[in-house]
Amino acid sequence: MAQSIAPIPYVFGQGDTISGAQALILQMYGPSSQCKAMRPTVVWFGTAPQGTDALNTEPRTLSKELVQQGYNLVVLNELKGHVGNSDAAKDALFWLSENAATLCHDPNKTILWGKNMGADLALETAYAKDLLSRLYPAPIAVVAISSAGIRHSHLRRGDPALFLVQGSKSKTLPPPDAKALAKAAHSRAIPVHSHQIIGGDASSPHLNVFDVRLINRPLIDHIQLFLEAAIDRKPYKSRATQSQIPK
Repeated sequence: MAQSIAPIPYVFGQGDTISGAQALILQMYGPSSQCKAMRPTVVWFGTAPQGTDALNTEPRTLSKELVQQGYNLVVLNELKGHVGNSDAAKDALFWLSENAATLCHDPNKTILWGKNMGADLALETAYAKDLLSRLYPAPIAVVAISSAGIRHSHLRRGDPALFLVQGSKSKTLPPPDAKALAKAAHSRAIPVHSHQIIGGDASSPHLNVFDVRLINRPLIDHIQLFLEAAIDRKPYKSRATQSQIPK
């Protein structure tokens, strides 16, 4: 079983901030073993106040699970100087594709994963396409946890599969809006799994894919099955599920 190593920092560009130009840095987790085949890569989008460690805990936990399953994990968040806008995010995806061989990264198997504002950025990066989006292969799937959603007009046939996780008390994307977004994706033949956590909201610590359970299994297991279908280009029947907030 592959073991996760400490993340390696890479500078992928420069970004403008109020205080001036700043290095854009990503952190990459991967197996400590030698690269025998290019691996799918999950790109985690996070935002946190400068100087805090709020977003390091969950990616570390996620890295252990994903690396064992043969993935790389790339972490993008403000903690490491990331500007946190879609242009910088797309720059990171372009940099990853340009350095794929060195990083043991399969650019045709990129997954975007975000939570709260990070989920909004993941959605915008995947579905709001522009000229920058043509510089790298499109991601194959998006995992968006507690997002504000995205305009339905951005969704197009052939777009990445979508795993949407929302709390029933969400104010940024209330249940009717989450349902409408899933319906819009499904109508464009985009595979979508919409999961609602009864009693959860954006600030709930239980909006955690390891704590939430669905059919007696952690939600992370269902997400991995979803990602495997996307990676293998297998059909995935769109569905909507619910579970209670963990006690």
